[in-house]
Amino acid sequence: RDSGVGASLTRPNRLRWPSFQISNRLSHSVASLQITNQSAGQLSLLQKFSLLRLTAIMEKYSMSNKHGWTWSVPKFMKRMKVPDYKDKNVFGVPLIVHVQRSGQPLPLSLQQALRYLRSQCLDQIGLFRKSGVKSRIQALRQMNESSPDNVNYEDQSAYDVADMVKQFFRDL
Repeated sequence: RDSGVGASLTRPNRLRWPSFQISNRLSHSVASLQITNQSAGQLSLLQKFSLLRLTAIMEKYSMSNKHGWTWSVPKFMKRMKVPDYKDKNVFGVPLIVHVQRSGQPLPLSLQQALRYLRSQCLDQIGLFRKSGVKSRIQALRQMNESSPDNVNYEDQSAYDVADMVKQFFRDL
């Protein structure tokens, strides 16, 4: 056989499968891809291929047992529950929620605590290093959660307030 340039000119046209001819024509007519333009045979074939693809996905992502599939939804497809912060005001609430609620980057009660530490407690040694008393810190947290606008830090220990501030940032 001659494989030169002239050889391709003398070859007869080859017969092509109908599916190949259709795939060549697809670029010419996008409208023919609409489902309303498909014949009954094409819809039946599409249904079979869809079922085959769905079966492959189920076998890949589902555990099978002797009775068939468990039909559990894969983790990446499960609806993610959005956490609800309606019962929380200060601790454990993301900063973006604080900004949306009050327009402030930090809760007002925490800003008051930081002002108190800055103005009254700078002479304390190891203010953020030493820990406070757990029961008093819990009481401060409870005051912040129940009424964040009416918290008074004047009678509180500096270490307790500082530990509460650390807990706020740790809970973010």
